[in-house]
Amino acid sequence: MKRLALWGLAMAVPLALALAGAEAFYRSYAAAKTLYQYDASLGWRPIPNFTYQGRRRDSGGARYPVAVTTNEHGFRAWGNPTTDRARVLFVGDSFTADLNMSDADAYFGQVADQLDAEVFAVGAGGYGTLQELMLVEAHAPIIAPHILVLQFCANDLANNSFAIESASIVRNQKNLRPYWQDGAIIYRLADHHWYKVLYRNFALFRFFDQQLQNIQYRRYGGYRDPAYPPPTRTQRREADVITEQLFKTLVATTPTATDHLTFATCNLRHRGQTERWTRIANNAGFTPLPQVGLAVDDAAKTDPSVLAADGAHWAPRGHAIAGATLAKALAEPVARANNAGT
Repeated sequence: MKRLALWGLAMAVPLALALAGAEAFYRSYAAAKTLYQYDASLGWRPIPNFTYQGRRRDSGGARYPVAVTTNEHGFRAWGNPTTDRARVLFVGDSFTADLNMSDADAYFGQVADQLDAEVFAVGAGGYGTLQELMLVEAHAPIIAPHILVLQFCANDLANNSFAIESASIVRNQKNLRPYWQDGAIIYRLADHHWYKVLYRNFALFRFFDQQLQNIQYRRYGGYRDPAYPPPTRTQRREADVITEQLFKTLVATTPTATDHLTFATCNLRHRGQTERWTRIANNAGFTPLPQVGLAVDDAAKTDPSVLAADGAHWAPRGHAIAGATLAKALAEPVARANNAGT
């Protein structure tokens, strides 16, 4: 028995050392490229004072440089909130926040260059509307935006639904994100649940969880586990109701005179989802801007430099098109806000 215990110890010590070394290595390796960190309320959030310089590829394989920064609030763009100039607040998901484009190349950087306005931009990959609302609630008192622009994606409808997202294989989103249910914020897992404990404390766990997700994605042909039945009509209607409530709460969170607009980044290919987004926006007091996504989609049909290598997100060319289209749509509300401030 003693010999067996010594043999077990002899095996356990090098294994523990190997795991510790792998954890240290991956933690150091991932830190330079990881834009987000665990957050008990939001699930995850942009790391404050983050800096990244690297290269990415567009859908045609061409490489382009990327320079990304965040400020102490985790914002990619932070104008001057104390001036009388029009203040435009953009909030969104990966199209606003991920490392596919430099700050200056992003659609919000293009808007800042083309309009007489102070531009603010924040978001995180995988965010749903509730998380974007929570960011606005935290920062609207500081910014007091004249214009709020919500960047929306088709998967936000599923992200906003506890029931629909149950089928997702993206555990680091569904297990961490907050959900809106009957006007209250709920979470799928308690803070002490083993998944949350391992996820927030061990980079190696996050790595293997991502590798398992990649395997499942290839096997299932998407992010939905086929063991779950497709969303029912009732579940889709509930997702629409939740999303509309969140849109309305965004309106109530900002100053009374704020203009509210929303543009879609990846749902223009799906007519039904576009109609749902448009209806929700109009009912909640947002002005939908379908022309932004349409302009990018049209250009992407013939120009591989429009989209990033994943074929979904925008490369700098796509952001330039979106920024120019947004600047045109925002010109009137920006001028109105500037005239009111003089």
